[in-house]
Amino acid sequence: MPSKRQLAVSAIRVEQDRIGENVGSQDQTAAAFGGLNRVDFGGSQEIAVTPLILAPERLERLQDHLMFFFTGFAARRTKSPRSRSRAWRRIAPA
Repeated sequence: MPSKRQLAVSAIRVEQDRIGENVGSQDQTAAAFGGLNRVDFGGSQEIAVTPLILAPERLERLQDHLMFFFTGFAARRTKSPRSRSRAWRRIAPA
C-alpha cells in the first residue's frame, strides 16, 4: 500500500503529466493526507505535512464558523505544467 506522500505525488503526476492539466498540488495533497493539516511546499522539491490537533470543543467551534461559497468562477491556470512536471520527476522518479 502506498504512503500518503506517495499517493499525493502519484495524483499530482497523473493530473499534471498524464492528463496535462495546468494545476497546483494543494488539492491532491489535502485529499491524500486527509484531516486538518498545515501543508508546506518547499519549492517544487518538498511537501511537509503537519497534522493540526485541536481539542474537540475547539474543532466544533471552528466547524460551526466555516462557510463555503460558490463564486461561479473557474480557477485560472497560469503556470506551465511542464515546469512543475520536471520538478516532480526530480523528487519522485517513475
